[in-house]
Amino acid sequence: YSKFWELDQDHDFLITKEEFARYGNYCLTNQCIEQVFRLVPRPFLAASTTPGMMSYRDFVWFCLSEEDKTTTRAQEYWFSVLDLDRDGLLSVFELEVFYAEQVQRMEVLGSEVVSFEDILCQMLDVV
Repeated sequence: YSKFWELDQDHDFLITKEEFARYGNYCLTNQCIEQVFRLVPRPFLAASTTPGMMSYRDFVWFCLSEEDKTTTRAQEYWFSVLDLDRDGLLSVFELEVFYAEQVQRMEVLGSEVVSFEDILCQMLDVV
């Protein structure tokens, strides 16, 4: 509850994309936030009454998926976030979309940038 309260600046029990972006010290990419707010992984309960807003209950679903990615529901949640064209498959293009934003962050922070090809190779080795 305290994480939600910290994000909800006006304390109306609804958070906007901008407020949600502060989650985890801005750890989520803009593309990820867009997918979550497009109601891709799970329709928001508040969407019918307040479009574009995340309720506390919606935030709890997100947190459960974020905190323990070993559950089937969490894996389905994050798969749907990554599946931009909703075809049930993750393409190299879709993965590269999310990677590109991370590269920008790494460059700003002065971190060593690992090539997408190297990361893709590691992912394929795991599979």
